[in-house]
Parts: sequence; structure tokens; C-alpha cells
Amino acid sequence: MKDVIAKRFKFFMVEENLKNRDIEKLLDFNTQKVSDLKTSSQSITPEIALELEDNFGLNPCWLIFGRGNMMITKEDNNLVEVFQKKDSANEITIKIKIN
Repeated sequence: MKDVIAKRFKFFMVEENLKNRDIEKLLDFNTQKVSDLKTSSQSITPEIALELEDNFGLNPCWLIFGRGNMMITKEDNNLVEVFQKKDSANEITIKIKIN
């Protein structure tokens, strides 16, 4: 699954004509981290997927599950709901509900 997500991430970058430095700058990542995301050496976490949505309009449902359009649309916005909560140890739990 990690490989498929990494391929979608690379496809997104090519389609949107983004360079590693574009991702690095907006998401405050280092060069190695972006390269690792593209080669599936590092998983794209739900937090990263949401940052990509917020900064670039990338649909996290498409990125992770292959559902919907690559770029967020009004219809896709209703396809997935993301819930975040912190527990007593200040750890964030993210739940994704696909409608």
C-alpha cells in the first residue's frame, strides 16, 4: 500500500508541476523527507495528507485510498471526514470516515 501511495504522490507532483523544494518550503520538510515520501521509504501519514490538502488542494482520500479526484472538489469534500482528538498523553488520534 505504501508503494501505491508513493506513486500517487509522485504523480500529483508531476501533474501539478511541483518540485521537491515546493513541498519542502510549504510543509517545512527537509529534502530527504520529500525524497523518502516519493520512494515510500517513509509513510505518508494522515497528518501529512491533510497538510497537502490544506496547502495544495490534494484530496487525501485520493492519495491514501485512490477514491475521488486527485484535487479536492465539492463532491470529494463530502466523501471523507477526518476526526482528530488528543488523549491524556497528548497523542493525536486521527480517524477517517469514508461516506
